[in-house]
Amino acid sequence: MQIDYAEGTWQIIQCQGCGEVSFREMWITSEDINPNGEAEPVVTLYPNRDKDNLLAKDFVVLPSKLRKIYKEVIESYNSNLFILCATGLRSIVEGICHSAGIEGKNLQLKIEGLHTKGYLTQKHATILHEHRYMGNSAVHELDIPTKEELFIAIRIIEHTIENLYEIEDQVDELRWLKERRLKKSRIEKQ
Repeated sequence: MQIDYAEGTWQIIQCQGCGEVSFREMWITSEDINPNGEAEPVVTLYPNRDKDNLLAKDFVVLPSKLRKIYKEVIESYNSNLFILCATGLRSIVEGICHSAGIEGKNLQLKIEGLHTKGYLTQKHATILHEHRYMGNSAVHELDIPTKEELFIAIRIIEHTIENLYEIEDQVDELRWLKERRLKKSRIEKQ
């Protein structure tokens, strides 16, 4: 196979729907011809825009270091870097324990500490052990989890973050909205 010509173009583009900025690389070669004789360019977008990609949730109350790790977990998932994603999920669990002031000689004891101190139910702590197992297997045994496994694990960690960090802020906002509505109602009755 010989390529007679190749032409590449590169662009910075912005989605007119969501506003996300991407880098587009487009190549056309003499080998990229469809059965009708028309050139079919090969287009690659960075970051990857696969239909299975996840969007990082905007956690407002989550400590900044944990937010950064969470975003890296989403990026590694979207880039099909599954070992990094699994270890990142384990790191988030470790960071949650650290943020809560839970100490222990290993992550197993720290997760149990989250339950003992009342941050998690026993069932939720048991679920987080799955993140520990997944991360340990990825690092020590080079056991690569599937995209489906990681998807579920990410949803669980998002639920954990919402439960431990975000829900209280949302409850405060709910109370404020309710008080504002009741105050407005009392003023209108006068």
